[in-house]
Amino acid sequence: MLLDKLLLRRFSTIKDEECGSDKAKEISEPQDSPIIIAGFGRYGQIVARVLLAQGIRPTILDHSVEMLEAAQIYGHRVFYGDATRMDLLRIAGAAQAHVLVIAVDTTEQSLKIASQVRKHFPNLEIVARTRDLDHWFRLRDLGVEHAQREVFESSLISAQSVLELLGQSPAEAKRITARFREHNLALAERMYPHYKDKNQLIAVAKQGRQQLVEQMAKERVRFVEGCGKVNNSPPGTADAIYDDFTRKVASGRKMPLEKVRDVARGRVWSGADAKDNGLVDSLGGFWTAADQAAGLAKISAGDMSFRVYPRRKGMFESVTAFFNGAEADMQTLSQVRAILNLPALQAVMREMSQLPRGGVELRATNLPR
Repeated sequence: MLLDKLLLRRFSTIKDEECGSDKAKEISEPQDSPIIIAGFGRYGQIVARVLLAQGIRPTILDHSVEMLEAAQIYGHRVFYGDATRMDLLRIAGAAQAHVLVIAVDTTEQSLKIASQVRKHFPNLEIVARTRDLDHWFRLRDLGVEHAQREVFESSLISAQSVLELLGQSPAEAKRITARFREHNLALAERMYPHYKDKNQLIAVAKQGRQQLVEQMAKERVRFVEGCGKVNNSPPGTADAIYDDFTRKVASGRKMPLEKVRDVARGRVWSGADAKDNGLVDSLGGFWTAADQAAGLAKISAGDMSFRVYPRRKGMFESVTAFFNGAEADMQTLSQVRAILNLPALQAVMREMSQLPRGGVELRATNLPR
């Protein structure tokens, strides 16, 4: 029974493709979107959804009838067409579009599209999905500068999650994976000139990987020497939070982590001492900070407005929270509210709100009992 359904579905697809039904009708009306996406699989869909969320509607081509049917179910407009055909790309608007995203599944299709586009539409920028480094190298030969390996970034995120589960702080796990990413991208550039020479390519790759191992080992040693120990505290603990904080200070102040830890050591510094130790640039109160913020935002002091977070609760809200809604307490609360609404008490509260803060005492007499 299952086999019959599979055969029937496959036969239906072949019939649609051969007979040119409405579901498989090739793109025929000229399009004018600045973005064309060739391929609407898992990669192309994410790119398209990001653009649509920004109000940009790309022209999407795919040569799979099943993909077109699935896209229609979810409300996507996808045109049937083989992006390796330049006549269809021209109808899709390639002559005036700004970017072509090559998101097709196979390396051969991707390279053919890139090659043809470079020849017929030289002003069209190409962003391409690559299956592996060899695919990336071959696209570089065609002048494609914006090519991304399809699982590279997601693998780094997974590696970061593993490091965090092993006890690394989120900041440290992010630093390690960012360091690896930087090294790997630089290594790919070094390997590119040699990718047609297998032996030389392998030699460069091995050398680069060994350099990364040695560099990361040196960084771990410096970390141990600077801190006395490696922080393996679980995320969310005081040690992990302190480690994350000192790293952010080091990054923000552009100071060596070892110096920040030496200055910190759990101590509280006065403003003058903090400035002497390079932890702050200048001293001042709230209005000094507000004036500097206005300067950075390039607005005049008169245009500034302030909002207090969290919003201060009124007296009635504070008393309500205190009684916590119990039935008996709410009865008492209603009596308290009646007292608060007495005109004489309201007048006193208004006068008090206008007095300066600190050391002010107000005595009221002859209040109604």
